[in-house]
Amino acid sequence: MSKETDDFCAVADYEELDAEDAAIRQRRIETYSVEALRVGVKVDQITILHTAFKDGLAALDRVFQIAPQVRMPHGIRLVGPTGSGKAELARYFRESLPRSTLFDQGFGCLRVRISTTPSAGHVVASLLRRYRYPFMRRSERLAHWQQDVAFDLVRAKGTRLIIFEKAHRLVDAERGGRYSRDSNPGTAAGVIDDLVDEVRVGIVLTGQESLGRLAETEPELASRLPTCCDLSDYAANTQWSGIVRGFVKQCTWFDLGAIATDAQVKLLHLACRGNLRALKRLLTEVALVAAQAGARVADLGHLREAFERLNGKSATARNPYA
Repeated sequence: MSKETDDFCAVADYEELDAEDAAIRQRRIETYSVEALRVGVKVDQITILHTAFKDGLAALDRVFQIAPQVRMPHGIRLVGPTGSGKAELARYFRESLPRSTLFDQGFGCLRVRISTTPSAGHVVASLLRRYRYPFMRRSERLAHWQQDVAFDLVRAKGTRLIIFEKAHRLVDAERGGRYSRDSNPGTAAGVIDDLVDEVRVGIVLTGQESLGRLAETEPELASRLPTCCDLSDYAANTQWSGIVRGFVKQCTWFDLGAIATDAQVKLLHLACRGNLRALKRLLTEVALVAAQAGARVADLGHLREAFERLNGKSATARNPYA
């Protein structure tokens, strides 16, 4: 290769690197600053105690208090679509528990997720992990012993409430024929049945709408969880308006007042379809966009850009702020 060719390649490589560096620099300019993240994260941490949330919280408080004291099993089914606030309610309840000598710190209430292919082994293994029990391989031969270990840990740690999330999978799996209680008594629902019967602990199942059909597929378990609380997406009504204005009132470090008008409340419902998770996500992004631009007050431009960033420029959903 000639010297001229070497020089040409060197220049080309250098120009490519410059272009790449420029692109990286531009990306970093567009990345949210530390201050913008500080503002946005605080919006993300807002919890609105709306009516359905308060009802669910009261039901959790009740079962948490009485389940360990009485022989009759007590439990709750918390049903609602994705993003309706079930996980937020479980998180808020668990984090708001006071310190107590009745249970080991951090173990008064547990959150356990039902797997996509629910089985007895998965439920027991999940319980053991929550108690940080040394890892053990699941084994049919040791299944009963492992279940006994898990139940003993529930007692020893003083756990008063166990929240099983994604519990609609218990119903969906049964209806889909993935397992049968008659042919395989060692099911996920069977373990929860045994937990209710053998350990005085409150049980909460949270899940999507199909969880409402639990009595059809798991009547024994459903009979032990008599309380049913619904968390649904909101219609464009006074409750939705109250939730939006609740966000505005709680956000004292950033001015979200522009969204509190009747017209903007309606646009927010159109943008979020009455879903609480979508609402919080959008308002968090609005705060990020505005704070990144050095603004302390949200405006229509921030709403338009936040919606576009969340949904993408080619989204099928129309941007109501465009």
